[in-house]
Amino acid sequence: AFEEITLRVSIQANENETQAKIWKIFQQYVEEQTGGSVKFDVYYGGQLASSPEELEMIKAGTIDFIIPMHVMFPSDLLFLNMPGFIKGSCDEVLAFANYIYFEDPVTSALVEQEAIDNNVKYLNVNFSGSCAFCGNRDFSTLAEVQGQKLGNTQTAQFEAAGINVVTVEPPDMYEALSRGTVDFSQMAVDGIYALRWYEACKAVVLDGLTAYGNIFTMRRDLFESCSPALQQVFIDAGNLAHEEYVKLVLEQEQTMLQEIEASGCAV
Repeated sequence: AFEEITLRVSIQANENETQAKIWKIFQQYVEEQTGGSVKFDVYYGGQLASSPEELEMIKAGTIDFIIPMHVMFPSDLLFLNMPGFIKGSCDEVLAFANYIYFEDPVTSALVEQEAIDNNVKYLNVNFSGSCAFCGNRDFSTLAEVQGQKLGNTQTAQFEAAGINVVTVEPPDMYEALSRGTVDFSQMAVDGIYALRWYEACKAVVLDGLTAYGNIFTMRRDLFESCSPALQQVFIDAGNLAHEEYVKLVLEQEQTMLQEIEASGCAV
């Protein structure tokens, strides 16, 4: 029999978003494998904590599980803070991320020690789909939007390209685009669709990059307190979530772009 525990889970995504759908697959697997001994108290849409607060709360033991963007904590998780998007196919991007985080002897050791220092245990890294810009007009090069304001949380890459970046959290981006606080933003198509940013934009421009991240992250001291059998259940659930993430993103993405275009937003 498995020990009885209840995990507090903070998820920034709303229940209709891909991340939340995959979380439910993870949760169902764990509940089934443990016969209901492991239960989950899940807070969607950032109700329990904002993205910047999650790491401190998991270190303090007030949250047990998060699915953060891996670029959210550059000062605490420096070695995890790789660009959230690179050029390549789904397989190429995941091979890159898995090699850096889990396979290469040098880099994986750095990532693991940093995780230990911050009381977190990574169970997977996930595919997030094609990236796109969305904004107040169509464009084909970044030179065309020089001087305009990009809303984003990943500032370094865009600032290096000479873009004027305004830090805006994803849940606040719709209003920022609507009010003209920012002129355009960039995210995975899945996020643009789920958060309905396209309603506040005239164009969605695919940029040729592919996003990854959404790392299923557990409180390490809790994970280590579990029996080896329960630890393996969490690991297996992470692997299942990883596989299902790829399937769902690839299935949904083209339909999302078609719906965005049908709404009157150029793609």
